[in-house]
Amino acid sequence: MVVPLQSERGSVVRWGYLMYRAVHPKKELPVQLSARNQLKGTVSSVKLGTVMAEVEIEVGGQTVAAAITRVSAERLGLKVGDQVTAIIKATEVIVAK
Repeated sequence: MVVPLQSERGSVVRWGYLMYRAVHPKKELPVQLSARNQLKGTVSSVKLGTVMAEVEIEVGGQTVAAAITRVSAERLGLKVGDQVTAIIKATEVIVAK
């Protein structure tokens, strides 16, 4: 699993090609995925736009931001406090030290 880049507590870490899917905390994903970077967390913010939505997920003291369609956010019924999994599938990961 890739851990978010070290940054100040509460800062937003943005990921390229972030895919997002809400998952019941006590159930496994219904399908097998090739994406190994799965970060479980809690929705801290949902901002709905006309077409897109920005969802912020608290993961281990940091925030992962996901840009998804508004339709997807509404279909998933996302709200603050939901337990979710951010699934990250990227063609590259940048490491900083």
